[in-house]
Amino acid sequence: GIFDILSTKCFLNDLAEIISEEDLVDDIDICIVGNAIIPKTDSTNELFKYIRSTGLDNPCNIRQEQIYKHLTANGLTLFDAKNSAFAKEKRVWKPLISWLDSEENLDDFDDGNYNDDVNTDSEDVKAEESASVVAKN
Repeated sequence: GIFDILSTKCFLNDLAEIISEEDLVDDIDICIVGNAIIPKTDSTNELFKYIRSTGLDNPCNIRQEQIYKHLTANGLTLFDAKNSAFAKEKRVWKPLISWLDSEENLDDFDDGNYNDDVNTDSEDVKAEESASVVAKN
């Protein structure tokens, strides 16, 4: 929502100031990733509008999905999960991983070694759309 946009805007301003003061402008690339996105909602539309206004790369947006809650509850990341139910979400992350220049890891996404350790039955969870800033040098 608007509070996430405002806090991201403040953070980006602070980050720009630090990058400028430390003369790192040519050394750091920054992108924005939308988190807990619920498609076709007013708050998501506002978030996307804001992201576009920054002029920063937006390699992917992560939808609000129950699988993240279940992975966290089991102490796992999306990349630990081998169940085929996670393949769709793993594909969502590929552009960000590519942006981070870690393409050698992409082969692990669809390796076919699936495992059903994580329960994907869902219950409703409320989350607010937000943006995360990712930097690389």
